[in-house]
Amino acid sequence: EFAARIQNQGDSDGGLPIHIQIENERLRVWTGPSRLGSWPLEEIQVERLTPFRFRLVVEGDSLIVSPDDPTGFAEATGAFVDVRTPRFGLADRIRSHQNG
Repeated sequence: EFAARIQNQGDSDGGLPIHIQIENERLRVWTGPSRLGSWPLEEIQVERLTPFRFRLVVEGDSLIVSPDDPTGFAEATGAFVDVRTPRFGLADRIRSHQNG
């Protein structure tokens, strides 16, 4: 279970506080006492954008999630990182300073 903030892609506000439960191959989302939805993990695309933020594509909607435990969330959802594009940048910046 994870506490997180969620926002629509392109939103500039801090997002909506939510609670995420991942159990029995399902992802369930609540805000306060209201359940926002429940989906099989196989129907959700999860991409790690930064060390702390993820893109979830649920029912065609792209949402940005910032969980309290990013590593645990990545493991629980099987989040992928597009290795063709450097996402986090720090390693590349360190290498450029070592070689320059």
